[in-house]
Amino acid sequence: MGMSFVTEISAKINTALAVTGRDEKGFHLIDTVMRRFPLYDKVRVSERADGDVKVVYSDGRRYERDNALRAALAVKEKFALPGFDVYV
Repeated sequence: MGMSFVTEISAKINTALAVTGRDEKGFHLIDTVMRRFPLYDKVRVSERADGDVKVVYSDGRRYERDNALRAALAVKEKFALPGFDVYV
């Protein structure tokens, strides 16, 4: 069995937010003030042998534009990681 870890990701609330433009990839450029909020998602990441990346949510939902999956794929590529599952 591969490596695995669990962490808690805290919610954040934007108390001020200004969109100042877009970068070359189309992401918004922002100036923001954020506060942590005492609400957490528990996230487990487990290595996969097949090289794929999969994000699974505890409520069974699927998202057409899944930012968690996009982020996971970017991390895999940037750090040349093996595949992994992300359970939220």
